[in-house]
Amino acid sequence: FAVALGGEVPHQAHLPALVGDTHADAALGELAGCHLLSPAGPRYRLAAGVLAQLVAAGYEDEAATHARTAAQHYAWWTSHPSVTPQRAVAESDAIVASLARLV
Repeated sequence: FAVALGGEVPHQAHLPALVGDTHADAALGELAGCHLLSPAGPRYRLAAGVLAQLVAAGYEDEAATHARTAAQHYAWWTSHPSVTPQRAVAESDAIVASLARLV
């Protein structure tokens, strides 16, 4: 999903829903531990050069589908009554990135 979102990495709480794996949130720590992610405030982005390598390896082939899935997920999530404006703002870079791919 980070390739589809231009390098933005969704918060780990969203990863299981996005990829359909209940343990997907653990991957964030593994990727960060391998220096494939860089901290960007309270969230992560793909580390410098990683996005280009993933695109070259063909990971962008399904980017539009992944972006649409992310946009649909975030539309549902932001409309949920338990999601505060502050939580939506914290995830806004990934939300905007998912929509930008679709425009």
